[in-house]
Amino acid sequence: MRHYFTFLLLCVVFWSTTLIAQKAPKVYPFSYQNEWGIVDENRALVMAPELDSIGFFNHASSTGSYAIVIDNSRYGLLKTDGAWLAKPKLDSIGRMQYYAKNNHWALRKGKFGLLHTEGAKAKWLAKPKFTAVTDFDGRKVALAAVAINDRWGVINGEGKLIAPCIYDKVKLLDDYSDYPDYKLTLNGEDRYIDAFGEALPFEEMREKEEELEMWGDDMVFEDQSVDEDAAPRLEINRQRNPGGGIDVVLAKNGSETERVTVPEEYNIEKTTIIQGYNRSQLGYILVEKDGKFGFWAHNGVAATPAKYDRIKWQRSARYEQLAYLYKGEVIGLANYRGYQIFPAVFTSITEFSYYFRLVHPDGYVGYGNQDGRIFLPETVLIVD
Repeated sequence: MRHYFTFLLLCVVFWSTTLIAQKAPKVYPFSYQNEWGIVDENRALVMAPELDSIGFFNHASSTGSYAIVIDNSRYGLLKTDGAWLAKPKLDSIGRMQYYAKNNHWALRKGKFGLLHTEGAKAKWLAKPKFTAVTDFDGRKVALAAVAINDRWGVINGEGKLIAPCIYDKVKLLDDYSDYPDYKLTLNGEDRYIDAFGEALPFEEMREKEEELEMWGDDMVFEDQSVDEDAAPRLEINRQRNPGGGIDVVLAKNGSETERVTVPEEYNIEKTTIIQGYNRSQLGYILVEKDGKFGFWAHNGVAATPAKYDRIKWQRSARYEQLAYLYKGEVIGLANYRGYQIFPAVFTSITEFSYYFRLVHPDGYVGYGNQDGRIFLPETVLIVD
């Protein structure tokens, strides 16, 4: 439950925490010398760099995916083939509304309107006239609060006002309802409406509102403690292999569970253990050869070749930790078990939602994923 109040949707979201399946070929934004274009998942050029900014193509409609873009400080919507869904003529475009699919709040000349993207071209469901808006709520009937000069009302996902903008304030009674109810306040007097704008019994709704406030957001906590006596005893041993090299052996309660042979020419710098809910396994095996560093894999081959000047671990919000591979002035990346993701050909690698933002010394900026796929034009050198 929450009270609605005025807030501005000026912060445009160029990406989503959830990737949306796309029927059209997947494409990705990239830039060259600060101008943005599009490549497909095979690194083929779709649109040459010419725009100020292009977001991810993770908004989907029945006609394909699209991205929020900026050109000459104006916002628009771009399809995967480089065609316009909405030309860049707007002050701002917000993210797609979760409960009102294919709808975006968009700002033009300082006023908010509801932009709909289902179709060959975007269209206004409600033309820009609102001075403040909220996100939509309601699983089956989506509703949002809107205001014109501090006078509040309620609009549905089709762009129709179910309550005119005449109220001092409006309040959503239940965030998680299929059919949201609202309380409307005018000159100190309250009334209640359902998701279709019909009046609701005052006393009954007052009691419902009080019950919802009493419940609040209850949380249930369960015992997450670990029985230390039941925890397995894990240890890593190193043994010389009769055929040459060193065996790294993981033992659980004294019994061997995993063995990896590292060739004689490598020095083992460090080994780790990864403890999961159901099993434990060897983590990364850091090795050194001729003054260079890398990682040895669990299947007996190099996970990351030992050719890097140094390796630096950094904590990761999504991947536990990541290993940055330094080679002169450029860097690459390996995952938490030491398996290489990107070669050392970039001047910067940073996490960016589900992707990594890659800066190339030749003036390119693009993205890559955790599988090591790099979405830059095929003319860009990505081998170290």
